[in-house]
Amino acid sequence: MKLYYNCRKFFIISLLSFAVVLTGFFDLPRAQRVSSDQRVAVITFHAVSKDFEPNPTVISQDELEKTFQLMQQRGYRPINLEQFHGFIDGKIGVPQKAVLITFDDGYEDNFLLAYPMAQKYNFPAVIFAVAKWFSDYPRPEPHRPHLSADQAKTLMAKGLWSIAGHSYDGHRKVSGEKGPGSFYTTMVADNVYRESDLEYKARLWTDVSLTAFTLEKFGVKPVDFAFPYGSYNDTIKEILLKSGYKYFYTNDPGLNSPGQDPKHIFRLSSAPTADENLALLDYYFGNQ
Repeated sequence: MKLYYNCRKFFIISLLSFAVVLTGFFDLPRAQRVSSDQRVAVITFHAVSKDFEPNPTVISQDELEKTFQLMQQRGYRPINLEQFHGFIDGKIGVPQKAVLITFDDGYEDNFLLAYPMAQKYNFPAVIFAVAKWFSDYPRPEPHRPHLSADQAKTLMAKGLWSIAGHSYDGHRKVSGEKGPGSFYTTMVADNVYRESDLEYKARLWTDVSLTAFTLEKFGVKPVDFAFPYGSYNDTIKEILLKSGYKYFYTNDPGLNSPGQDPKHIFRLSSAPTADENLALLDYYFGNQ
């Protein structure tokens, strides 16, 4: 009889303990529970203009604002970079129809035209900047105006947007055996010179290190990197990993899942109109 009561007591205590644990789970904030069916779209913009430009990588400020309005109306939820890291790492959940907004290259119009609009809608975003433009002595070439160091510092101080890596001077083509190719994936070659494997890796290491050094001056821990032109190979991934980067952004289309490989993040390339951008998001989230 004593054994019966002891067993019954143990069973009741165990059941109560399980109930406490289960209750604690359901009391967790929604954003801290990771569901296997959650997905995040990473959408990529580039330059923003005051008026329409016949360039598929440039969106007018009116169409960008309309994109933001439609996203808000249709239940899309922009998240910040820290939330995205937690999601990819499988540590936290995100709202349904979550979107990470990104701008590649780091143009000045991102600061002058896009950022005030993002403040209006409280939309976080990430700028993947070509870091050489923060230097006092960038390599001279014709270019669309880029963010200055002071503008980047202002963005970082306000906290809504983040800045991440997009090379130092690697957003360009170099001559290779088969013609011009991406800086990061092409070994330099011409009629009189052939780059060795060690020279190729040293060139990449230098560029990646300079990118990290520049970002660190803004107080940024460089762990995010978007491949210029979306071009990558195993060599540049290995060098980025050794340099402390963890999250690698491709131009391969698709949605991202919790716990996936952070070295291969999918992104959706934006269009010049809001209707096209929402059609793109609706297509990938299955809301056609």
